[in-house]
Amino acid sequence: MQLADDDVRNALAARRAAGVNVRVVLADTGWIPANADAATFLAAHDIEARQMKAPAVHVKAAVVDGQLAYAGSINLSWTSLTKNREVGLLVTEPANVTMMHDTFEKDWATATAF
Repeated sequence: MQLADDDVRNALAARRAAGVNVRVVLADTGWIPANADAATFLAAHDIEARQMKAPAVHVKAAVVDGQLAYAGSINLSWTSLTKNREVGLLVTEPANVTMMHDTFEKDWATATAF
């Protein structure tokens, strides 16, 4: 949904610099204007990013190497990371990781470039 936290952004940039393929789908900048800045940051670090206009992206999720996935309510913003009570789950069951991966790929295919 939102990628505004500097530490998280820098961690993504570090992974990309280490050769990891990183792609990000963010909520539409018409809904979350801060994502325009996130897209600029990501592009500067050679990270592909797209935005979803519909359906609205609200999940905060990640899939790592097809082996591990995360889904939760935590916006990647300072307030969400430090002030709110949030929840997140790590998923390791192959069928569920695959489902999350496949959903990301479908969203990626329909999302638009910034």
